[in-house]
Order: sequence, then structure tokens, then C-alpha cells
Amino acid sequence: MNFLPSYRATRFLRRAAVALIVASLALLAYPFAGRVNFAVAQLPILAPTITPPAVTPSPVPSTEGTVTLAAWLAAQQKPQPTQPTPTPATTPIPAGNLLEIPSIGVRMAITQGLDSKAALRQGAWLIPGTPTPDRGGNTVLGGHRYLYRPPSAKTFYNLDKVKAGDAITVTWQGKIYNYKVREVKIVEPYQVEILENSNENILTLFTCTPLFTSKQRLVVIAELQQ
Repeated sequence: MNFLPSYRATRFLRRAAVALIVASLALLAYPFAGRVNFAVAQLPILAPTITPPAVTPSPVPSTEGTVTLAAWLAAQQKPQPTQPTPTPATTPIPAGNLLEIPSIGVRMAITQGLDSKAALRQGAWLIPGTPTPDRGGNTVLGGHRYLYRPPSAKTFYNLDKVKAGDAITVTWQGKIYNYKVREVKIVEPYQVEILENSNENILTLFTCTPLFTSKQRLVVIAELQQ
């Protein structure tokens, strides 16, 4: 039998079907063609335009009543005043440099140095410029009110419980200095006269108050006992 005519007829029908489908799709899409063209035309308008920010020159500062930049640069090039050679943040604590307040259970090392934060972490800080007990005058020690779990023997947490007449002992380079509390008071931070030297041999302790604030200073002054 001859199958060739039948094959040709089948191929023709397939092509006709494909053409019919394409034509149908074209007819369906035609109503939307205008919308598509309009949307494509709008893309440059709808897309956000990114433009680099305008660079505005920095204003030249007025020289009236101020130091000019040239003068400032010249000042930076001038040799600066020689500063005193700083001591380490905390000098090693000599054996036996201790502060003891039996009435509140304090027994803490006495530290020295220009870095107050580092010195106060280790104990009672001998304020720079104030004399050591062996030199006489006003020995001033500052301490943290709260640093370790309270109450701690290494802080002034309970310093507000010290009363006139309480004993304080300072051991400095192997020698013991006994003091008796003369006064307990609260001062403002600007009242720095507590740091001034004195003709008397006294010990001044201070810390922040009220507890957990630095609003004021709690001060204890004790006299050296002969």
C-alpha cells in the first residue's frame, strides 16, 4: 500500500493548526498591544534617576574673632612645652602600703600613679601632689565606692558608716601611722580645698556619694596620733 499521500496530508494539517494557533494568539494580544507599548515608553520615566550628590565646597571659616587655619597649623609645628615624664599607670605596690579601717572592715592597698582609673581598680589612690604619710601634711586618698561585690574590703562602700573617733591605720613602707577620725562631711565636687596641704598631719579619704552616683563627695578627715 502507498502511505505517502496520507503522510503529506498529515503534515499539512499540522502546519495549518500551528498557523491557526499563532493567529489566535495575535488576535488575543492585539487589544493589549497599546498598553504594552505605553508601559515600555514610560520605563525611563518611572525608573528612579540616580544622580551623584552635588559636591559643595567647604566654607572657608571667617577669620574674624578666630584663629586662622594657617596660624593654627603654625602653632601645631611649634615645639610643645616639655611635660613631666609620667610614671607608670600604677606603680608596683610596695609591700605593706595599706589602708585599714577596722570599723567598716576595710583593708586595701595604697596605689600611686597618674592613671586614676587603673590606680583605683587596685585600691586607695594616693592623689598626685599630696604628701605621703612620712612627709607630714595632708595625705589624700581617693577610693571607689562600688567596684566589687559589696561590702568589699577593697572599696569605700561603707565609708558613710565611719564616725568621729574611729581608728584608721596606714602602713607606709614598713611604718605604721595611726589616725583618729575627726570629721565626716559631704562636699560638692568643685570643693577641691579638701586636697590642699595642711600644717597638721592629717589623712583625708573621699569617695562619691550618694551610693551609685557621683553627685557629691563623702569626705573623712582623720588626725595623726602621736
